[in-house]
Amino acid sequence: MKRFILLIISLCLMGCLFAPCALAIDVVEPTKDGYVADYANILSDDTEEMILEKGAQADSYNGSQIVVVTINYLGGEDIQEYAYTLYNEWGIGDADKDNGLLLLISSGDQSYWVVLGKGVDDVISTESLSSLFYDYFDSEF
Repeated sequence: MKRFILLIISLCLMGCLFAPCALAIDVVEPTKDGYVADYANILSDDTEEMILEKGAQADSYNGSQIVVVTINYLGGEDIQEYAYTLYNEWGIGDADKDNGLLLLISSGDQSYWVVLGKGVDDVISTESLSSLFYDYFDSEF
């Protein structure tokens, strides 16, 4: 009986050690283009070209990065957590300036999330960005 209890305790402890690894969010890989990753295949070629062009302009102007990522489904993940993990793992924007912007679109979940670095607030506020998305983007969902 003691062996059985020790085995159960050992298994529980092992579960505690490996639980953080199991809870990690597995995000998509960046593309070679950098500014757009259309994994859901919902963007037209013209739209992708425009994102690449505007992204390169913003990057060369002040080092800020604007990235658009589309996926089909979140697989049960919370979109806000997924977006922040993606933003940080991809290293969007300059780490010192925190001047990145990520638009994550999950087409199958009919959801999107925007991560805005603090260094972009002087260019566009969170409130202004929210208003733009509400006016021009929410109707699509």
